[in-house]
Order: sequence, then structure tokens, then C-alpha cells
Amino acid sequence: MAHSTPYELRFQMYGSALERLKEQYFAKLEETLSSPTDGGSMDIPFPTANDAIAEASIIMDFVNGDKLCACN
Repeated sequence: MAHSTPYELRFQMYGSALERLKEQYFAKLEETLSSPTDGGSMDIPFPTANDAIAEASIIMDFVNGDKLCACN
């Protein structure tokens, strides 16, 4: 089994973070499109690279054990 380099691991984490954000974006978009509109705005920003980096940092903190999950 080949080991991933730190760069590959970070890039995979970035990709996972971006995928999570895109799923959230499309869920919000679907919710907005399926609900009756009352003149509201459909201004839902697509996730940026900076958003993905911030999300990846949250994932990395969790993986490293820096943050405790308040899942209960």
C-alpha cells in the first residue's frame, strides 16, 4: 500500500471540504427553487476556494483532535 504525501492529503482534504460545501449549496438552491417565492432573492453564493480552505481547516482540526465534537 502506497502512502500519500502531505501535499496529497491536504489536497484530498480540500477536495472533501469543497464537495461538502457544494452539497450544501445545491441543497439550499433546491430548497429555494422548490419553495413558493414571495419576491425573495435567490442570491446564494457558490462556495469559493477560500470557503473550501476554511472548511478544510475545520476538518483538519477535527482530525487532529484540536476541537471536541458537541454531538450529544
